[in-house]
Amino acid sequence: MAALKRCLFFCGTDVFMKQKRQHLRSRVLKGAKIVIGDSSLFDCVVRDLTKTGARVKIANTVHLPDRFALTFDGGRTFRECAVIWREFAEAGIQFLDVSQQSAA
Repeated sequence: MAALKRCLFFCGTDVFMKQKRQHLRSRVLKGAKIVIGDSSLFDCVVRDLTKTGARVKIANTVHLPDRFALTFDGGRTFRECAVIWREFAEAGIQFLDVSQQSAA
């Protein structure tokens, strides 16, 4: 019982809640860049990642457009994204090109 209380304290109560996501979420700590237009870049940190989206942390989401590109590899490849939800310093995004990648 003490181990369960420790787990609830350190892990949070969502340990026992079933996720409503279609794909398994992986907790990550990965640097990426948000690309807006042809030349605007913003650093971000990807915290959660699935096949269809991610949670990104950035300094401020106020000027983050509803659609943008995300690159994990310094601009060699891009993922088109749409903002699903946003808070002050983080946003949930959906990858718009998932069907194209799974078909390739």
